[in-house]
Amino acid sequence: MKCSISLKTAIIVLLLVLSAAAQMDEAQLEAEKEARIRERAEQYARSRDVDAQDRIIDPQKYVVGPGDELTIFFYGGYTRENRILITPEGSALIPEFGEIYLGQITLKEAKEKILNALGRRYRNVEISVTLSKLRKLKVSVDGEVNFPGVYTVTSMDRITEAIQLAGGLTDLGSERNIRVIRNGEVGEADLLSFARAGDEDANPYLLEGDKVFVPPRRRNIGLVEIYGAVRLPGDYEFVRGETTYDLIMLAGGTTLDANLNSASLVRFDDESDSSITMNLHLKEILDDPSSSLNIELMPDDRVFIRSIPDYHRKAQVKIEGEVRYPGVYPIKEDTTTLTEVIDWAGGFTEDASLAEARMYRSGFEAIRDTELDRQIKLSVDKLSDIEREYLLLKSDPDQGRVSIDFEELFAHPDTSLDVALKDGDRIMVPRKSLTVRIMGRVLKPGLLTFRAGAEVNYYVSKAGGFTKSADKGKIRLIKGATGSIVKPSSKTNIEVGDEILVPEKKDTDWWEVTKDVGIFLANLATIYVVIDQIIE
Repeated sequence: MKCSISLKTAIIVLLLVLSAAAQMDEAQLEAEKEARIRERAEQYARSRDVDAQDRIIDPQKYVVGPGDELTIFFYGGYTRENRILITPEGSALIPEFGEIYLGQITLKEAKEKILNALGRRYRNVEISVTLSKLRKLKVSVDGEVNFPGVYTVTSMDRITEAIQLAGGLTDLGSERNIRVIRNGEVGEADLLSFARAGDEDANPYLLEGDKVFVPPRRRNIGLVEIYGAVRLPGDYEFVRGETTYDLIMLAGGTTLDANLNSASLVRFDDESDSSITMNLHLKEILDDPSSSLNIELMPDDRVFIRSIPDYHRKAQVKIEGEVRYPGVYPIKEDTTTLTEVIDWAGGFTEDASLAEARMYRSGFEAIRDTELDRQIKLSVDKLSDIEREYLLLKSDPDQGRVSIDFEELFAHPDTSLDVALKDGDRIMVPRKSLTVRIMGRVLKPGLLTFRAGAEVNYYVSKAGGFTKSADKGKIRLIKGATGSIVKPSSKTNIEVGDEILVPEKKDTDWWEVTKDVGIFLANLATIYVVIDQIIE
């Protein structure tokens, strides 16, 4: 009993130790992940150039504020340069003149206000005002970012810079429904639209006191989806006010094969689970996004844009080996012939072996053969002779080979022998080898030097003769030109590239023979008895 209790205690302790170790490993992984993210954020903060700008400042849009530095130039009869800084109260102190209030106005308005004030005092002097240094400001970043907090940015930084300083979005962070709270009003930022469609308004510049909040990303429900002939199909977060055109641009635009006359939008009926399908006038929408045909999207809408079948289909074949100009050639499928393509390739070289030339049709091996699958799963002894032969032939690596006699085709201008090509056909013209291959049950199988007029026995002799297991009565000749299998005779002409196959002699199963003979005799006896009874 005590032993049993001790064993249970040991098992419990072991499980607790393993659980604690697993938790420690998980915590360590999380800590390492956080450290990597923090390092990237700090590296971004160190490497970024706060003086760099992504645009020329528009004086009519840029709002000056505390920390901006302005430079006033006096030239002509009076030369001087004054640098003035806008104070936290929004005013600027100009030497020898006094204070001017510049709070909450555009750069253009600030320039006009300074020039008007100084122009009344300095006569016959040219004056100009420029923005010489951008102010820094603080914004807060919260929600689904890795390191929420308050960050220092410049007046030329966008929402993206603030989020990068906060370590970027978490795995759950929304890219499309980021909220920006400014002076009590709530705006939205859409970083995906900025990145994909170049919508600058979707990634606004920051101002003092902005609060950036990243909500969790919507999942499964409340998305919009687009499929078909667009560059980036898939599902996207729904954004209020977004139209069909906006979604297409977000998906990278339509592809070249898009059928602009065949697009539809599927929308769920609010009062039931059924859906309705609306045809989209895609061409009109793309030509004029302001058109009333550009439908505003709702959550769970799905857009389907169909492709034009076989659009700009690029049919081509590849020629390798002994032709003047090997390479890839365009064809018109089922129309361009083999002789035409060989002619385009400059014809055969002097070393070309037409007897060994091959043509293969791509995709043939990819056709699934369920009967072959069934036979592969069976033991060899469970297959019939026909099934074994079928399995052997279907397992042939030359399955995709097209039966063509290159020598016959190019020796005679007979169009009936020509072959229409298909996309992906591969033509291989090897160099003359002047060899014959012998395989199977001979002492030295392999390549043998071709000898004009020689018969099978000559090549068998050169290969060392038959082995004891050779079936001499079932020797077969595989013609290199066509791949056909023939039984050789004294009249058979062996050519360059041919292959001689000497199969293994099949062992006789005498028990099966005896059983078959017995069954035959029993059937014969039965027939005799029946005939004898009929005669009587």
